[in-house]
Amino acid sequence: MDAKYQDLISRSVEFFGAFKDEDFFSSKVSHIYYNGVVSREKAQLFREQFLMLNETTYTKENMREVPKPIVIHLSSGGGDILGIDIFETLIFQARVPFCVVIEDICASAATFLALYAPYRVMIDYSQYLIHDSAGFEYGKTGNSVVKQKYALDMFIRYKNLLKSRTRLTDDEITDYINRDKMIVAADCLKKRIVDRVLHFPEIGKYDIGSAKSGNLSLPLNTFLKKTNFNVITVDLYNMKIASNDSVGAIQSQNPIPFSAIQSLETFIFSLDSMILSNIHMKQIKPVVLQILPLYSYTEAFISPIVHAGLLYRLALIQHLGVPLVAYCEGQQNLSNLFLSLMCPNRIALKPYSITTEFTYRGVEGAWKFIDQIYNTRIFMNELKRFGKCFSKLPNAFYEKLDKAIIHISPQEQIQYGLIHHIMDSHPTQISNKNVRAYLKMNHFGKIETTKKKKKQTPKRKKKEGNVHLARLTSSQQRVAGNRHQNTQK
Repeated sequence: MDAKYQDLISRSVEFFGAFKDEDFFSSKVSHIYYNGVVSREKAQLFREQFLMLNETTYTKENMREVPKPIVIHLSSGGGDILGIDIFETLIFQARVPFCVVIEDICASAATFLALYAPYRVMIDYSQYLIHDSAGFEYGKTGNSVVKQKYALDMFIRYKNLLKSRTRLTDDEITDYINRDKMIVAADCLKKRIVDRVLHFPEIGKYDIGSAKSGNLSLPLNTFLKKTNFNVITVDLYNMKIASNDSVGAIQSQNPIPFSAIQSLETFIFSLDSMILSNIHMKQIKPVVLQILPLYSYTEAFISPIVHAGLLYRLALIQHLGVPLVAYCEGQQNLSNLFLSLMCPNRIALKPYSITTEFTYRGVEGAWKFIDQIYNTRIFMNELKRFGKCFSKLPNAFYEKLDKAIIHISPQEQIQYGLIHHIMDSHPTQISNKNVRAYLKMNHFGKIETTKKKKKQTPKRKKKEGNVHLARLTSSQQRVAGNRHQNTQK
């Protein structure tokens, strides 16, 4: 290993090893973001911004400011191998310690940046994918041979990097490269694919109206009518969740105004700029997430291992003292449930219900059916682990989660702490139990079924001739009775 690279690793481990979890999202460091696909153009733009953050700057008073260490926030499913060489040059051009924080996913070509980083951090519930490089070749045979030699050289460098920067054995490296298996955070830490895992802070609890002072002391109805809160309308169906594809850096200490939030990306930048601001966190007005209705088939938008970075930020700002309230409307699914669970206080507007649907988890680059099955199980296990950590849902819920569509009624949500308040503006006569019985819906307590009627055992026939009298008319009964009397005589 190059001596200069080893020195960079030593300095980065010493600096970031002393950090608390929340320091990776603080103003102690500079922040740069790499989201989306790996391409040569994006990698070059990323390097330019990275080198800019390494420069010494001067204030208006001509005071020299030494550059801060850098945190790279990485969320990428991979892309073009031509961007990998640009990542490699960072270790020769970096002047300050830097680290990578893996958020959501780090796969394929993006793992080069994570492996080269002198210090690697991973947010819990994120996912990692090591696999073989593949690509398309065009042109003449000679040109294709040159490209194939480059790809082979890249492949050999990749295997050597895995051996030098992790504790994976040769057999494990071969297995991961031949397959497309997702690796969870705990296993990444165990095999030293990363140096540290950021665990979610504990979610607090406060009841609106019970505080001694401040906005939280207001009655619930008054609280909801306040207009000076930081209200964010969360519409997971219309927000540009899937197009989170950019490179950027945050250097400003001024929070992005919430009125400018139009996508998941600006949502994340706003939360980070809030954390980076010099204002004391407890002086920030309450943040109200107004979560709009969402059908259950849009399940993959927000989940622990799809957008762990967003969920972690929400958990972090409430831990740092910002009042965070979820206001849920209409039909919801697990995506909205996971989002609201990051808020210490959760309010729902009736009619309100949570419905779960789950089929399989598609993964970038997983070509084999056996790996789709494997990764689907990983995905489901992580969903269950997240739910058990942040809710009090019973084991029966998790036992049925992958077998049935589950409907969680408002009463059950109150019972298990998913919701703290339910605003009922138009109460209905029919109960949830009757609805389940009528529609034969499943819920996690029991599977409602129509009770079968017991078969009545037929009465024994009497030997007397009047056994069928009950089935005769009155005139027929008199005639039959006279015949019976004459027979006895």
